[in-house]
Amino acid sequence: MHYSETNERAGELLRLVLGQMAQWKVPPTPINYTLWYEYVAGTNAPLKHQMDRLVRDGKPLTQETHEALYRQHIFDGERIAHKRIFQEVQGVIDELAAYVREAGGDMSQQGGKLQTLAGRLEDENDLDVVRNLVNFLVSATRDILGTSNRMEKKLAETTREVDALREKMVRLKTQALTDALTGLVNRWGLEKQLRGDMDRAKSDQTDLCLVMADIDHFKKINDTYGHLVGDNVIKMFAATLMDFFKDRDRVIRYGGEEFLVVLPACPLTKAVSLSEKLKAFLGTMKWKRKGTGGTLGKITLSFGVARYRYDEPMAAFIQRADNALYLSKTNGRNQVTTEASSAPPEAGVIRST
Repeated sequence: MHYSETNERAGELLRLVLGQMAQWKVPPTPINYTLWYEYVAGTNAPLKHQMDRLVRDGKPLTQETHEALYRQHIFDGERIAHKRIFQEVQGVIDELAAYVREAGGDMSQQGGKLQTLAGRLEDENDLDVVRNLVNFLVSATRDILGTSNRMEKKLAETTREVDALREKMVRLKTQALTDALTGLVNRWGLEKQLRGDMDRAKSDQTDLCLVMADIDHFKKINDTYGHLVGDNVIKMFAATLMDFFKDRDRVIRYGGEEFLVVLPACPLTKAVSLSEKLKAFLGTMKWKRKGTGGTLGKITLSFGVARYRYDEPMAAFIQRADNALYLSKTNGRNQVTTEASSAPPEAGVIRST
């Protein structure tokens, strides 16, 4: 977590946070304060979205709920995995540097580079930076090509170790941005992708739309048939959305039974039309259980559609799509609602119903 507020802004946020926590009778623990600080500051779009939905749906904000939200949205679960990789890279650098010092002579320059590299690694915690350092390590290793059979053997061993570490980092980064159940981009992948789409839309002066879709009565499916069937329904909807919108990377599993579809260079009218066509298509589908062949009945989606307003924060853009989706839900489900039907949310304040 990185905060860069001025003293004046931090003081204002402190008053707002404590006021909100008092309103919702939240114990002022460090975890709870951090959670509400991120929420009120508006810098964590997924956290804001989920907390809004919890209150809007009448869900209690228990201590267990706060701790789960903290683990999901604030605690950097990747940090431990990253640290292991940094330690492995550090070990390779230290071992190779020792061989360089033993070789002496013309190797002193490369040894100095390796020591500088090791020092930089201690101060970094970003995988992209480490990837660049690993690439340099490969190059430096080859430059030190052995004056003896021992150095040649070490070169081969080190290169294999570095290649294995590089592959591990690629897998880790991919896994961190991918939903395990559906294989779709997850909300963390959305952050980077959508920010780039917003920048391009503003630069090119083109349209950018979001479609938020939610499976209707999904809790009833889980309660009636069990979570395994519910997971299969989510996977089937993910596959349907990918096939319909023709671009895997544009369909995001935003959480639970909720999906986001990012539509660059797409006017609002077209985004609504696509959603209506998908809704009609889903109305013709017959859902059956695997193995038994028993019917699940009709399963539908509710949709909310919003168009990007240049320079607005990402959280506001997503919130407008969510507000439209909420109207679709409250007005009977299985329908498409646009942002024009919903008022923009008030920043930093939980909306109650």
